[in-house]
Amino acid sequence: MKILMIGNGFDLEHELPTKYTQFLEFVTRFKYAYLSANSVPKRLYDIKDDYLKTIFENPEYEDRVVALHTFTENNVWINYFQKVYKSGKSYANKYLVMYVLENGTDITRIGISVSKKVGNSIVRHRLTRLIREACRLNYNSIRTGYDIVIISRAAHKGKGFADTQSALIHICKLHGIYRGE
Repeated sequence: MKILMIGNGFDLEHELPTKYTQFLEFVTRFKYAYLSANSVPKRLYDIKDDYLKTIFENPEYEDRVVALHTFTENNVWINYFQKVYKSGKSYANKYLVMYVLENGTDITRIGISVSKKVGNSIVRHRLTRLIREACRLNYNSIRTGYDIVIISRAAHKGKGFADTQSALIHICKLHGIYRGE
């Protein structure tokens, strides 16, 4: 079983977004800016994001730009999450949001995201563990060949394992990927 847990943000010191969806949006803007800045001739005027425009105009940041470009292009999980968010079908219930996309393999990959709006780190880690355990126990009941991203909602805070498992099964049934019972 392959389950990916995504943290609750990225690098505040370097002014990157703290929510994973915001990070994915930033990566998309960065990729566009990188293409504009490295085209012949350079098209810096195409870069609408002031923060990125400043970075690309300043030669002092060139090493960081190249490193971030390499990281975003080669990071399997960034590409995985972007693909599932953009092309996947989503359903939600009271506690969870689930994005599902067929992956053309016989493996089901599951990503879990719990943002800061749900609670502090203790709450977020607890909810992540509950979701991961519910996925583990129901993994054989979920159809194979899907990429799944599960996002915890604020209403999930304070709920126990039974509620988490019930919400997971319910949302899997909505997607038509639950074969258990």
